[in-house]
Amino acid sequence: MNRFQFAAASFSLAAAPALMAQGFMTGFETPTYTGSAAGTGIAGQDSWFIPAVAGSIDGLVMTYAGNAFGLPVNPSGGGEQLLVSRSNGGTAFARSQREGMTFDTVSEFCYDVAGAFNGTPPSAQNLGSFSLQPLPNPAIPTSKGLIQLNTWVDVNNPTSWSVSYLAYDAGGVLFAGSGQFAGPEWQNLPLNHWFRVCTTIDFSLNMVTSVSITDLTTNITASAAPINWFLGGGQNSTLPVPTGVRFFAGGAAGNIMAWDNANFGVELPPPCPADFNDSGSVTSADITSFLSAWFADVLNGTTVADFNESGGTTSADITAFLAAWFEAIANGC
Repeated sequence: MNRFQFAAASFSLAAAPALMAQGFMTGFETPTYTGSAAGTGIAGQDSWFIPAVAGSIDGLVMTYAGNAFGLPVNPSGGGEQLLVSRSNGGTAFARSQREGMTFDTVSEFCYDVAGAFNGTPPSAQNLGSFSLQPLPNPAIPTSKGLIQLNTWVDVNNPTSWSVSYLAYDAGGVLFAGSGQFAGPEWQNLPLNHWFRVCTTIDFSLNMVTSVSITDLTTNITASAAPINWFLGGGQNSTLPVPTGVRFFAGGAAGNIMAWDNANFGVELPPPCPADFNDSGSVTSADITSFLSAWFADVLNGTTVADFNESGGTTSADITAFLAAWFEAIANGC
């Protein structure tokens, strides 16, 4: 169980105060979701549905083990299952939507994502997207929505992709083309590699206030504070706040987007750094897990055990981790 799953298991919308905004989070795990190696349609599971858009096909809940598309295990801890959106080409695009959500004035929307391709080149745009709904026509928005768009760097050689945003200018005009990039860290991403994308929105200002992307293999995060990235309706929007989300894969047959560990506006308790194996408690097993990661970092040049966030894994990380571990044992975390 990873830290996301532990928090999800501890979070209950039913226990929330009546007037409290109710976001949504899921890791697409059993028993709420039924998946398989070949993929089980998500429509009808946990209130997900296929929107009434011509050509739409279902997203698939898949098991990591033996999944039909050869998608890699999420290094941050993806549990046993994930959601996969695959385009069949033409207009047969995968759309998975869920409604009935309410969000706080300032809400963060995060999910783990990986791009893949199992078609025959050339491919076609767009690879996929995440969007706030309802947004039936982005050029004429009906809510304070936006689209986080995923596109190929080169459709003739579909081996890398980029994360952009289709937001709006102050006057409410949709960004042109593929939208805007937050920085180079959001571009030229490798396939079959997991990232965590987060977008913080202030609905009172009707704008995106911050974005981040984390490489889940290296744990390196890049953050940015976009200037004048507004939601549907622009700076002075009177449109309603979105009530749903949609995962999408489009373009040519074989365009694949994989999703996991989605959190839409749910405020999590602070993590316990000393609980290194994400078991939900601090024990000697965390020391073993940390040292295994530390030695792997030293051998492979990775930074999973960069506990003090210095940018590299050194003996100082052992000192920092043990100090946090003993503090947690003595005083709780």
